[in-house]
Amino acid sequence: MAIVRSSPVRDLQQMERDLRRLFRSFESGSEEPASMAVWAPPVDIYETDNEVVVRAELPGMEQKDIDIRIESAYGTFIRSFTLPTTVDEDNIKAEYRNGILKIVLPKKEQSKPKQIKVA
Repeated sequence: MAIVRSSPVRDLQQMERDLRRLFRSFESGSEEPASMAVWAPPVDIYETDNEVVVRAELPGMEQKDIDIRIESAYGTFIRSFTLPTTVDEDNIKAEYRNGILKIVLPKKEQSKPKQIKVA
């Protein structure tokens, strides 16, 4: 899984490609692009001193329909991220509440910032 920083330019370029595809479908009379649209839920990824957190908006989904895997395609969307080597994979937690998926990826002890006091 890759952690990808938000890029407004990349998002606008993707939107432009999607709009061009949509307009081409109207010109050709084809409905195919609209029916083959891929849904990728909005995802926020942030880091604290102790964890990397993934927060995904999944409105309308049931908790029972969500399955967290290393790399997965489940349902009608796919999102993948590369985890940093500092993540403690054995203690990853996930919760789903009110349409929001939150994944907490704790950092390994050796990767946490250390403060050294000056004598």
